[in-house]
Amino acid sequence: MQEIKNAIQLQDVIKLLQTQRKEEELVLKEEFSNLFEKLQPINIIQDTVNELVELKSIQTDVIDLGLGTATGYAIRKLIVGEAKNPITQILGRMIEQTVSQKIISNRMVIHNFGRNILSFFSSVSKKTNV
Repeated sequence: MQEIKNAIQLQDVIKLLQTQRKEEELVLKEEFSNLFEKLQPINIIQDTVNELVELKSIQTDVIDLGLGTATGYAIRKLIVGEAKNPITQILGRMIEQTVSQKIISNRMVIHNFGRNILSFFSSVSKKTNV
């Protein structure tokens, strides 16, 4: 900062500093308002949910878990049906769990198999349309 030599320069510097302070106050108020808005519980929940939805790995894991569970349940119903015997029910649940775990642990093999089937059917459909 330059050396102030008279009252006019002092007044100019004071006005400049006051203007600078007002601008900084406005910026600070805006930042405080934004922070207050972000810290409201509904916004925190929305941000968290949006981040979870955006994560592809979580979506894939949920889909794989659902696919494994549904397939295990369907296999148990096909093999055991509505058995009344407790031993048969236990065996059915064991089969269901085993199938579910195998599907979840081998998800890439199943994804590739599904892609191959889809590509096969799409190529067959293109050949029949020609």
